[in-house]
Amino acid sequence: MRKAIEGRFELTAEELARKQGSNSTTFVNNHSWALAWLSRARAIVKVRKGTYRVTIFGTAVLVECKDRQEITLKELRGFVPTT
Repeated sequence: MRKAIEGRFELTAEELARKQGSNSTTFVNNHSWALAWLSRARAIVKVRKGTYRVTIFGTAVLVECKDRQEITLKELRGFVPTT
């Protein structure tokens, strides 16, 4: 999944190697947080290691954000169920 994102956004080797304080790179850290928040919002579900599926709810979120082609963390937090 990360390889697909690297290619889609044409990230340079320098961008992919940039560290974020710990041993992980900024890219890996941001990717992990994105997956965590999308999962918490029930927009995606993990099918198996490295494979996720967009849920019906996730498709609705994509349609809602289609014009901007982005969703902010604040918006995504609004989708997270409070239990």
